Amino acid sequence: MAEIGADDELAFRPLYELQGLLTAKVISPVALAELFLDRIERLDPIYRAFILVTRERARAAAVAAERALQGGDGSRRLLGLPFACKDVFHVRGETTTAGSRVPDREPAAADADVIATMSAAGGVLLGKTNLHEFCYGATGENPVFGTAVNPFDRTRLAGGSSSGSAAAMAAGLAAAAFGTDTAGSVRVPAALCGLVGFKPTAGLVSASGVVPWCWSLDQVGLITRCARDADLLLGVIAAADGVARETSLCGARIGVPTAWATADVEADVAAGYGRALDLCVTEGAELVDIAMFDMEHVRTVSLVIQLAEALSYHSRYLPMRAHLYGADVISGLVQGQYLFAETYVRAQRMVQSYCSQLADLLSRVDMIVTPATPIVAPKLGATSSSWDGRDEPVGNTLTRFTTLFNLTGNPAVVLPSGTDRDGLPVGIQLIGKPFADHRLLAAADVLERGLPRLRPVL
Repeated sequence: MAEIGADDELAFRPLYELQGLLTAKVISPVALAELFLDRIERLDPIYRAFILVTRERARAAAVAAERALQGGDGSRRLLGLPFACKDVFHVRGETTTAGSRVPDREPAAADADVIATMSAAGGVLLGKTNLHEFCYGATGENPVFGTAVNPFDRTRLAGGSSSGSAAAMAAGLAAAAFGTDTAGSVRVPAALCGLVGFKPTAGLVSASGVVPWCWSLDQVGLITRCARDADLLLGVIAAADGVARETSLCGARIGVPTAWATADVEADVAAGYGRALDLCVTEGAELVDIAMFDMEHVRTVSLVIQLAEALSYHSRYLPMRAHLYGADVISGLVQGQYLFAETYVRAQRMVQSYCSQLADLLSRVDMIVTPATPIVAPKLGATSSSWDGRDEPVGNTLTRFTTLFNLTGNPAVVLPSGTDRDGLPVGIQLIGKPFADHRLLAAADVLERGLPRLRPVL
C-alpha cells in the first residue's frame, strides 16, 4: 500500500472516493487515520472543532481495518473511513460533556447506537466535536470549550448547535461528521460552512445513547462533503439501501414558496437560490409556485416544546448545578418553569396541524426548495440581524427556514449554491416526503453536480 504522508488533499476527498481508494489498496487505513489525526493536532487549536480526540481508539480501528483489507475482507461498508461525532453521542469509556460543565464526568458504559453501528461497519472514530451548550443555540458559541470558528473566515461563526462538526469538516479534520438537529442544528452550520447537512425523517435513525435537548424534535443528522456521502452513511445507520443515482430531475415537480423564501434574505443568498432554481429547470424539473400556510407561530411552538422537555431532563441537575450552566441555557430552563401543561399540549396540537398542511402541499409536488439560511455566517459575538430598520435575534434568523421541518419530521438537506461577494457560503434546502430520504438525496446529488463545491483557503 502507498503511504499518504503529508498529502493533505486527501483530507478533502468525498467519503465515497476515499472508500474506493481504500478498497483498491491505493491508500492505507492507518495512514489515512494518521493524516486526519495529524491535521487535528496542527489545525484544531485554530478552529476549536474538537472537545475530545480519541487517538487510541482511532488507531486501533485503523489497524483492524488494515488487517481486514489485507486479508481480503472488504465486506464492511465503511472499513477504514474516519468520522467524528458531536459531543452528545456517548462513546464507550469517554465522558460526554454536551459542551457543558454540568454533566457527570463518568465514562460512558456503551457507544450510542449510531457510533456502535458506524464502528461495526468499519468506521474509524476520530473524536467528539464542539457544540453550543446542550445544543441550545444556532450560533455555536461556547464559553466552556471555546467557540468553533468558520474556516471560510475565522472572524465568523461556524453556526450551531453542531458547530464543531461543521468546522471539522470544512477544515478537513474529518471525512464525515455526525450532529443533532432540533431546529436546524445540523443544517445551519453545514450551510454556513459550505457543506451538505442532512436531517433524516424523524425516527429513521436511532437516537439511543444521545444526550437529549428535546425528545420530540431532536434528530440525528449528518454533515458531509456531498449528497452521495450522506446517502452512503444513511444506508448504514438506517439499515436501508440507497437508490440508483439519478441523471436528471426530469419529471420532478418542485415546490417553490416564493413569498416565504425571498422575503428578508440577503441579496447574495437570493442569488444563490435563483441559481439553484434555474438549475432545477435545466435538469428537467417543473417548478410549481406554492403558498406556505401561516407560520407566524412556528418558532413559538418549537420553543414551547423544547423548553418544557428540556426542563424535564435538566431537573436532575438544577437543584445543585444551576450555577454551572451558561446564561442562555439557564434562561431557557427558567422560561420552561413557567409553561403550563395546557400550553405544551396546544403546541403539540399545532404540530399536528403543521404536519397535515405540509402533507397537503407535498401531495402536489415531489419536494420543496428554500434557501438554507437568510444570511451568511454572522460575525463572532453577533446577537442580532437587521431587516428594514428592525432587529431580530440572530438565532431566529438563522433557523427561519429549518425549524418547521423538525416539527413535521420531514427529511431535509442543505447544500451549497455558491458564495457571497466576500467568499462566504450560501446554500439551499430541499425538503422531501417522509421516508423518501434516499430519493431526496438523489435529487440533491443531481443539483450539486451543477453547483460549486466549496472549500476554504486555510
